[in-house]
Amino acid sequence: MAIKQVNISPQTESQRRYQRFWKQFNDYSAHNEAFCAEFKPHPYADVRSYQDFAVSMGPYHLCAGINFNKQEISVAAYFRDVDTWDIYYNRYKERIESQMGRQLNWKRLNTKGDAALVRHLNINGSKGWNDVFLQIISDLLLIKRVFGSFYNKSEMRKYWIFPSNENEFRLHDFFRDNEYIDWQNKNKNNLNVGDIVLIYCSHPESTIRHITEVTKINVPVSEAIDDSAYSVNPPGPITYQYCTRLKHIKEINLRELDFDTLKKHGLKGSIMSPQKPNEQLLSYILSVIGDIEGDHLDYEEIENPEELIEGAKKTLIVNQYERNPEARRQCIEAHGCYCHVCGLDFAQKYGELGEGFIHVHHLVPISTIGEDYVVDPVKDLIPVCPNCHAMLHRGQAGQVLTIEQLRKIIK
Repeated sequence: MAIKQVNISPQTESQRRYQRFWKQFNDYSAHNEAFCAEFKPHPYADVRSYQDFAVSMGPYHLCAGINFNKQEISVAAYFRDVDTWDIYYNRYKERIESQMGRQLNWKRLNTKGDAALVRHLNINGSKGWNDVFLQIISDLLLIKRVFGSFYNKSEMRKYWIFPSNENEFRLHDFFRDNEYIDWQNKNKNNLNVGDIVLIYCSHPESTIRHITEVTKINVPVSEAIDDSAYSVNPPGPITYQYCTRLKHIKEINLRELDFDTLKKHGLKGSIMSPQKPNEQLLSYILSVIGDIEGDHLDYEEIENPEELIEGAKKTLIVNQYERNPEARRQCIEAHGCYCHVCGLDFAQKYGELGEGFIHVHHLVPISTIGEDYVVDPVKDLIPVCPNCHAMLHRGQAGQVLTIEQLRKIIK
């Protein structure tokens, strides 16, 4: 099992007793099949010296503690921010405790919180620890399963805006060559896996240019992805210990997300450091780019982008038009909200759930589009279902299919 040791040396005999316990538990859990099936390999499991044992990272991590004086163990879901704790406590508390078969100790602090399962056990030294170890493992797996079943990424994720400066770091070039980047976490922001980071390029564009998703937190600097080749100036001394790993989802370039427009929709002050957008600003941004889910992204972003005519840059320009809410509205108003290839109407098929759902596809060949091309929502866009949208762009012999060509194929 991958263990990250945090060296906090015990100073007293009591602390040394706790350290011995967790070191033995660490060895025991590393060879327990049930535990390893869930947590191995995992780079963020750690024995924090004599204090406790923690494993798994995300919107919360799992933490086991022991109190020899009270003869009890505690296994908790530990939340690094109160927003996620509030969701679990206010919406799912009763259902969680029902599935676990017992009440939990829920505790909310100013910036964090936890939900602990506490058991009183006979902890009488090393001879009885195997039973205790098994109970800890059992409770860790139970909390992981139950709390995980209530995890909703879109509901619990947070959104952030991070600044970048092309005059200091060539971020656009980096993302054209790499899928992941390790971002300096100097300010120790409470990011969680699954959070969305919108990267605002202050110079020279002054606009949000990239959408990324947090895939790992607390990545040690020693394990960080080397991006020094993209620094405009020689990098200075490292003054931080950990990074946040971001996965690049999409590059955008929309006038609706420039600094002046963001100011009109709730942005307070400048974007000089990482920040969470307020409710008004976030609502506006999402109305422009849409909710961030893996299955909603435009189908131009396929596994082999080199097969697309004219390459990724112009493909992204098409995406901007297709994702523009006003262009989309005019397209659907003119053509109707159904697939113009296969005829699927989501409202007829799924009722209220499918009302208003459809993709829009760009009819103008990508090879004819210039960067200053102005889209006509009625002439250039057409509603299609996600499956037909994907097939249109998959195409044949490197060519995007026309609507008529795909109709003939499915007939």
